[in-house]
Amino acid sequence: MLPPIDSSVLKNNPQFANLYKGLTELILNDDGSTKLHPQNPVAQERKAVTEELNKHRLAATTENLLIHALLTTSPDPIPISAKPEFNQNPSLSSGLQPLLIIPPNLKQPLTDLLLLLPSFLSLDFSSPETPPLDSDSLLLILTSPPLSLLPTLLPYLGPLLSTTLHSQASHLVHLANHLSHSSITSSTTSSNPTTPHLTIPTLPTTISSITSTLPHLHSSILHSRLNTAEAVCDLLSQYSTAFTLLIKTLEAKHGPIARSLEFKAGETALLAQKVEKESELAVLGVRREVYTPEVKRALRECKEWLVGEQQGLRDEIRRGEEVLGDMVLRFILRERERGERKGETRKRKR
Repeated sequence: MLPPIDSSVLKNNPQFANLYKGLTELILNDDGSTKLHPQNPVAQERKAVTEELNKHRLAATTENLLIHALLTTSPDPIPISAKPEFNQNPSLSSGLQPLLIIPPNLKQPLTDLLLLLPSFLSLDFSSPETPPLDSDSLLLILTSPPLSLLPTLLPYLGPLLSTTLHSQASHLVHLANHLSHSSITSSTTSSNPTTPHLTIPTLPTTISSITSTLPHLHSSILHSRLNTAEAVCDLLSQYSTAFTLLIKTLEAKHGPIARSLEFKAGETALLAQKVEKESELAVLGVRREVYTPEVKRALRECKEWLVGEQQGLRDEIRRGEEVLGDMVLRFILRERERGERKGETRKRKR
């Protein structure tokens, strides 16, 4: 990965800034490799080598996962059954592994098998010239318990390994969901977290996308750190300027003219406070003289009388509205009867 450069260095060296920009944008990738066209033979050869390396890496990772699962798997302690049985609990339909019941007579061989298999699988038999074991020792191991009981123990070993692998995959799913919901990368952001058994098939793609963004995240963190350092330097410079101005202000404040002005300002403030208090006392005295107990009682009685008159007016308005409504209703009925009479008169004339 290309190291980030301080912006002040680029500003002070324009030629180096042009060179750095050309290298980072036109010639080199973020990881420091050369940018090549996809049809370039070197790029195709590099892609083929990368794919072959990914295949070997996948095989090695599968083997390591299997060995780790064997190391972390323990026989189910629940007794007793003559045949492998699985709990048919409907709640297990959410992707959890069924519960396996192991016969007591097979628990010890299964434990020995789980202890032996990781070491046995870790042996490197790829070199025929220097094998880790001779043929006699290998034959003895394969024909002796617990490896000789592998066909019998396999129906119990498979579900146990499946449970362990499922637990590890669920842990990775929660970790991937946490990274996705933290908005670390836009390609893996998800607003609704899914259940583990639905997310496990997409786990390799999710981890690959997160891993592919780590160099970019590291580069952005370094750039952010440089920007933060520059901002801190600017802030410290501003603090220094502020302290300088403050010191100059304090030095000017302690002079004879500043001290005289300070005393005059204090005296003026005290006089203003005195006038304010005197005005408040005057207002209280006027209120006491104007609003005597007799005036307050008269105002209260006047208020009560106005409230009563207002209520009486409301009652008169309501009664007037009722009378007016009756008159309008009578007028409408009278006009209707008059119209009916005129209609009957016309019919008789015809």
